[in-house]
Amino acid sequence: MEPIPTKRGALSRDGARSDETCGFLATRVRSHEHRAMQTMPYVLLVIIAGAAIAFQSPINASLGRIVGPFNSAFVSFAVGVVVTFIVANLTDGMGRLQGITSAQPWHFIGGMLGVVLVTALIIAVPRIGVSQLMVAALAGQLAAAMLIDHYGWLGVETRTFGWKRGLAIPLLGAAVWLIRQPN
Repeated sequence: MEPIPTKRGALSRDGARSDETCGFLATRVRSHEHRAMQTMPYVLLVIIAGAAIAFQSPINASLGRIVGPFNSAFVSFAVGVVVTFIVANLTDGMGRLQGITSAQPWHFIGGMLGVVLVTALIIAVPRIGVSQLMVAALAGQLAAAMLIDHYGWLGVETRTFGWKRGLAIPLLGAAVWLIRQPN
């Protein structure tokens, strides 16, 4: 029997794919696996950073009860500036600081957004707890991140919004609701 031509190889009458198509699919799978292995260290780094935020929030909130939420945020950022300065000097990260003159004004918004985040976390932790705070913050981050990815805002590579990504939003909404429920 004559094979049925398709865009990627041929399909026999019994539905089996030709070697050309199978090779293409195998290459795609290997490529995906390779990409996943390359990105795994970064995923683990962000998981660790996320865990650090879970610890940072109650620590800053505790300090906030002593010095007030805005002073607690200030102390958090001041310590962060000192640590970042030391790390940057030890790793030659300061070598390119002169390039700051070519930065766009919107590049400096990150610091202000950090103040909003840290201060909101300091204020919210004693009122809603760390678990609910983290899920709510994650829901807000995910919704904003999906828009940023979809439209390619802020210079990121465009990653279109599909139903699989869209499903994450109601699931996180459900997680926020479930975390709020009494035992």
